[in-house]
Amino acid sequence: MAKIFRLKKGQLEFTSNGIIIEDKYRKGIYLRILMSTLWMIYGVFSYVRFLHTGDKFMLWSGIIIGGLQFIILITTLFFFSVKGEISREEIKKLSVKNIQGAKNLRIRLKNNRTRMVYHVQDPDNELESVVRAIQKPYKLL
Repeated sequence: MAKIFRLKKGQLEFTSNGIIIEDKYRKGIYLRILMSTLWMIYGVFSYVRFLHTGDKFMLWSGIIIGGLQFIILITTLFFFSVKGEISREEIKKLSVKNIQGAKNLRIRLKNNRTRMVYHVQDPDNELESVVRAIQKPYKLL
């Protein structure tokens, strides 16, 4: 029961053992972590600059930018997964979402992390039936 779907850049393969994903999601997550870290450093420097100049704008911009990027960094580190091979035992829930005209697959793992697969090319609308076939034996209450 190997079913292969094309992605915008890569492929998604449903096998009897699980799911194999080849895409650039890992690079995107690492870029998000890098950018959040750089913005947090900017927030710290902005706060330090406030201590030297007394400019209230530097204080609030540093706190807001640094705080929001810290939340994004923690969310990325603890709630998203970059696994390329996911076994059937690790899958908690699968769902297909249409976002801005593109089909996206959300794989919820048992450790409460989420693996997203973006831009699944599915001209025959088979993805939903494959997801239902995989998820049916693993329906959790």
